Amino acid sequence: MSNGSSEGIASNAKRLLWAGFMAILAAGIGFGIRGAIFGDWVKAFNFTGLEIGLINGAGFTGFCFGIIIGGVIVDKVGYGKLVAAAFLFHVVSALVTFGAKEGMDTKTAFVWLWSGTFLFAVANGTLEAVANPLVATLFPKNRTHYLNILHASWPAGMVIGGFIHTGLADKSWKLQLGCFLIPAVIYGVMFFGQAFPKSEASAKGLSLGEMLRDVGILGSAIVGLFIGLFFKDGLGPLLNGLTGNAFFAGASVREKLIAGGEEPLGTMTPEQMADALATGLEKRFKMTTSISIANMNLFDPQGRIKHYESPVDIIDDFYALLLQHYGKRKDFLVDKLGRELERLEN
Repeated sequence: MSNGSSEGIASNAKRLLWAGFMAILAAGIGFGIRGAIFGDWVKAFNFTGLEIGLINGAGFTGFCFGIIIGGVIVDKVGYGKLVAAAFLFHVVSALVTFGAKEGMDTKTAFVWLWSGTFLFAVANGTLEAVANPLVATLFPKNRTHYLNILHASWPAGMVIGGFIHTGLADKSWKLQLGCFLIPAVIYGVMFFGQAFPKSEASAKGLSLGEMLRDVGILGSAIVGLFIGLFFKDGLGPLLNGLTGNAFFAGASVREKLIAGGEEPLGTMTPEQMADALATGLEKRFKMTTSISIANMNLFDPQGRIKHYESPVDIIDDFYALLLQHYGKRKDFLVDKLGRELERLEN
């Protein structure tokens, strides 16, 4: 591969471009494989749908942190340092994920896999924060063309990750996931020792405040909202798994428990149980609710808008129609079974 470029502003522009391509390719491969091995994690560690969903969610939350924080500081710290940080995050994420071992209890495995997925996503977001402005800076006269080349690596990586999972489906999930480290090492080698250009903002000497001015109040509010959601619904489950303390189970869960006279751990004293039974379990734990039926305007069996006073009126109106369709369904099933019987007899 030639380091020279007739279009880039630096002699190593093409090398940095393809290094960025390989970096995002590694991110896509890892993302594709992780999504494919969730089933293996469920079987190995007996995760619930909620737990595996939280692990998956860490892959998106971490990406947001990486790209937002990386985008804010990239002009100050430089492209090279962020690339090194992303590479380190990728390697550490693999080591942390591999910390989940066969026979490990569900709670401990959750902490390892959630943390590994989060770190992997932070690495991916950091690479995105670096690669886009880097390529735009390297090729100022043909940015769209080279950014399209760069971003083709993400879907390509996910496709390759899918093929890797299919080809190694009968192998350990750790072996499958470890395959993303191959392109990760390649991009690390390609970036190593290279000189990086200054970003446009850095070259102009803009301060951090001047660079953030365009974000505005609305943009800052959105970032603050996502950070708050992370600490509420992302970090909480991790700390709950790490400490076993239900305080970190999430505000919504705790509020529901407390509203029912419970401690967050979900236990009841004999007195609380007696009180709940006396009040009625459905009422005490708010298992049922009521809705207004004053505005039930629906299509009747003839397709006309009609006002119904109660659900019973709806049942009465549609009873004959439902009975007719039940008869048609019965005739269909009898005919289907009759044809199957004829084939078996022949």
